[in-house]
Amino acid sequence: SHFIPSFAPCIFQQALTDLYNETLDAVSTIPSSAIYRVNVEKTTRYRLKIVQENDSVESIEAKLGVGQIEEVMEQARDELELIPHMADWGPWKLEQGQSPVKIELID
Repeated sequence: SHFIPSFAPCIFQQALTDLYNETLDAVSTIPSSAIYRVNVEKTTRYRLKIVQENDSVESIEAKLGVGQIEEVMEQARDELELIPHMADWGPWKLEQGQSPVKIELID
């Protein structure tokens, strides 16, 4: 357990909301058909909804299930920093004559 001052939930909520909105804006530069963008948007919207619907740090941490709030913020910042690199690398782009790789998932 960690100590979080009583005023902290609104600070963390606002910071995460800002980061998630920035992420959604940044990833919109990537083609909408790119799986990376689809997954970033899904994950970010899911996390944003949880942040907006819960008013305690403990509740946000429990529902996200990915660590303490500080770690959640670090993950959000890391994703935001990755987006311009992914846009440059363009892993969704195929070289001329190259076929997409088919991946079969096993349940």
